[in-house]
Amino acid sequence: MVEMMLDFMLGSLRGVSAFYFEHQLIFNGIIIGVVLWRLFTGKKSKQT
Repeated sequence: MVEMMLDFMLGSLRGVSAFYFEHQLIFNGIIIGVVLWRLFTGKKSKQT
């Protein structure tokens, strides 16, 4: 029953979410890498 409800609510996004869950470690690594890169290379604010 839950599978039927998910298919109805998500529709074509069900395939996208299945792909994401299969490759979740890669995607999360990319996201964390981008966040860390932005933290360390962001503009430095001037403190006066």
